[in-house]
Amino acid sequence: MKIGFDIRMINYSGIGRTIREFLEHCSAEELEALTLCGHEKDRRSVARFVTAPDPVYSLRQHWRYARLLSREGLDLFHMPHYDVPFFLKGPFTATVHDLIHFKFPEFSTKPFSRVYSGAMLRHVARKARRIICVSESTRRDLCLLFPEAEPKTVTIHPGVSECFRPMSEGEKASVLKAQGLEPGYILYVGNLRASKKHASPNQRFYRIQVETWRSARIGPRWREFLSRISWRISGWRQAPEIPFGRRARCCLWFGCGFCIPFPL
Repeated sequence: MKIGFDIRMINYSGIGRTIREFLEHCSAEELEALTLCGHEKDRRSVARFVTAPDPVYSLRQHWRYARLLSREGLDLFHMPHYDVPFFLKGPFTATVHDLIHFKFPEFSTKPFSRVYSGAMLRHVARKARRIICVSESTRRDLCLLFPEAEPKTVTIHPGVSECFRPMSEGEKASVLKAQGLEPGYILYVGNLRASKKHASPNQRFYRIQVETWRSARIGPRWREFLSRISWRISGWRQAPEIPFGRRARCCLWFGCGFCIPFPL
């Protein structure tokens, strides 16, 4: 069986994390069955590789990339995002991580976000052989907004990398003491973008009225601080040699910025 797997987003934070972890956990036999489709700079020697000519969200991908994939004679193509080339011929599956672009277009940095994402989600709902959602919340939203997706949609929750491990109470207490922190604060790890729902401290689930809580918002500009403390405060620890981008547990996607604040 010849399976195509799109890795054009391998260097992204959230979806890229899932792609990297998936490839790292594939056996040699499983990799032999894969045809990786991505940009030349991301070429992997572990499997057959096809250079993708266009990036995600581009209009040209819908005919040029689709034509390239169709020529490959794939038995199945998997896209770890909903942006599946519209004119792709052949069976495909897709992963839908969230519907932010469709439900909250006001937070998007791209014009016509709702129109484009709506068209692609509808395409996936109608044409995909199977749709994977990473949470029950996303599955419910997708099936409510695009009912044709319901019979083919399943929920598969993300795993946790083996590099994360629980910390002892003593280790956590030591870090908190060293940083002068006490229980009763919010730790945020991720990208400082409006689409991550933290544009205003008073919006949605950031509406927290407890004055004694301290808010620590950590993003790319504080990488040194993040690598030194925040990945440990959450209660999980990771080997220091792991590069930045893998040092966070406070977000659903380890650094992509989904804002899930919680007290310690």
